[in-house]
Amino acid sequence: MFQVSRASARTCLADVVTITIYEKLETKERFWVVLNDVFHPPIPSQLVFIEPNVPMVVRQLYSVMMARGAHQTTVIGQSLIDCLKMGEGGHGDSESEDFINDLIEEYDPNREYYQDFGPHLTRDHNDIYLLSSYDSDYINTSSEELIVTSIEELSAAWKHYEWIFNMVLYPKNRPLAMACTYAMRWRKRISTKQRLRVIKRNDIIKQDLMAAAWHPNRMMNWCLDNEEHNELSKNGWK
Repeated sequence: MFQVSRASARTCLADVVTITIYEKLETKERFWVVLNDVFHPPIPSQLVFIEPNVPMVVRQLYSVMMARGAHQTTVIGQSLIDCLKMGEGGHGDSESEDFINDLIEEYDPNREYYQDFGPHLTRDHNDIYLLSSYDSDYINTSSEELIVTSIEELSAAWKHYEWIFNMVLYPKNRPLAMACTYAMRWRKRISTKQRLRVIKRNDIIKQDLMAAAWHPNRMMNWCLDNEEHNELSKNGWK
């Protein structure tokens, strides 16, 4: 069983890139999947990473998408069918009737579907676009499907994805990407401070326990036999 978080956006080439985070509820493992469905073999359509081995630029791109308005909603199939019958823009003349009918056949009027909305990563204005619609079976996945991309595959595929990741450097995206970096550093710093605080507190407790346990009164009763105890008693120890 996975808990899923997803963000999508349109790239400078007008295709769609999607980053999905699958968190396995039983083990808390987190898989990051970067998908571009335009890519075809030999270029892999997705890269899969597992925490903590997720490149910072992947985290930055996900943060940029979310900060610029990427989100997911659900909708009943009948609503999708009604929208398709109206045609793009609501005028009924932007798509051919046969093409529209083919799309309508894919939807069950009584079933719930997911819709991904996201920004255009390279435009200054922040319009949000409908990027995909799919049923619940599409979002379901298994552990067998989440195979982490090997070092060899990643080295060969990275140059094909690098232009996507470089979009975090666009002027509107860069501050959002840097905010992700600062947040990661702050989280690590806080975590380190917390560990040091716990160590210091434990050390104080340890010293208090040692002082109590090795007090002369307890030490004599716990650590000395009767002869040693009598000998010290003769010398004035009680």
